[in-house]
Amino acid sequence: MIKIVTLLLSFFISTKCELEPFIVGGNFTNIESHPHSAFLTVTCVSSDGARNVWICGASIINQRLLLTAAHCVADCTASSNITINVGSEDNNKGFATTAHSFLVHENYVASRVQFDIALIKTRATLNFSDKVSRVVLLNHPPKVTTAQLAGWGLVNEFQNLMSPLLKTIEQKVWSRIDCVKILGPLPAGTLCAGSPSSNDYAAPGDSGSALLIQDYIQIGLVSYKVPFISRSLIVYTDVGYYYNWIEKHTKTLYCA
Repeated sequence: MIKIVTLLLSFFISTKCELEPFIVGGNFTNIESHPHSAFLTVTCVSSDGARNVWICGASIINQRLLLTAAHCVADCTASSNITINVGSEDNNKGFATTAHSFLVHENYVASRVQFDIALIKTRATLNFSDKVSRVVLLNHPPKVTTAQLAGWGLVNEFQNLMSPLLKTIEQKVWSRIDCVKILGPLPAGTLCAGSPSSNDYAAPGDSGSALLIQDYIQIGLVSYKVPFISRSLIVYTDVGYYYNWIEKHTKTLYCA
């Protein structure tokens, strides 16, 4: 059986007011509680000249680098434009810059959503404050059962309701064994988590957004879900699994 997955991108074509989705359910939050959060507007020009626009989330890992999902930028050429907003819960406000360059994991496989991780270098330096700050990345983060997700994804996947404001939800981190029982085989380097309530979950627009524990340690980033099985159980790229890759390529991209 072919497993149909949904990448949590949110496409838009026309006006700015139509492009701003956010997490389904959950609670509105302020940026001081999630200063690592970055909002991406990706104007992607593919190798065949096609132009598409979508939004994603990302996390700040230092003053020039962001961490996001590979599928947010994988098919985009150097002619693409990525606008980055940080420092405000309103994605129209805060500090704005653009991407200088980006790097997708060399083994990323779109059809299987494997190695779904990428780095983005910002054109301007991010000035850290109580509204703009980095996450902590660990090779072996603490094992926990609850985590938090903040993002700008759709409030309603059926009615396509949207807002520019940041929302947050709590996520229960599932064991891999339990997750596989529900979703079937998972790519290596992933973990899954879901909300205790089936009414709260990540939605299109949340791809790349950070899953955090203890308010600042990033353990995952939003990758995909299998909506015909569960809308609320999300597969995340396991950031700890890719710690060495991040460390190596952060230096490469930062120094380039």
